[in-house]
Amino acid sequence: MRKIIATAAAAFIVVAAGSSWAATATHPCRADLDRLAADWQAISFPELTKPEQAHTYGAGGHDHTGGQISYMKQQIRLAYADCAAGREQAVRDRIAVVRSALRMPLNHAPSGT
Repeated sequence: MRKIIATAAAAFIVVAAGSSWAATATHPCRADLDRLAADWQAISFPELTKPEQAHTYGAGGHDHTGGQISYMKQQIRLAYADCAAGREQAVRDRIAVVRSALRMPLNHAPSGT
C-alpha cells in the first residue's frame, strides 16, 4: 500500500512539474510576435474614434484607414493565440500579413534596438 501511494505521489509531482513548465515556457514564435508588437507601438497609431475612420496617421509616415488598423490589430491578437496553441505556421502567416500591410520587411528590427 505504501509503495502504491509513493508511486502515485511521485507521478503527481512529475505531471504537476511538467504542466507548470508548459505553462511558463516561452514558445519560439513569441520573439517574432514581440518584435512585431514593438514595431506596432513605435508607429504610435492613435486610438480610433470610429472603426470606419478614413485616415489614421502613425509615426514614420504610416497612413492607414480605421478598417485596416482594426484588421491588423485583430491579426496580432490572433497570432498571439496561435502562438500559445503552438500553431507556428499560422503565426508566421499573420505576421507576414501585418508586416505587408505596414509595408515593413519580415525581418525588420524595431527602432531603438
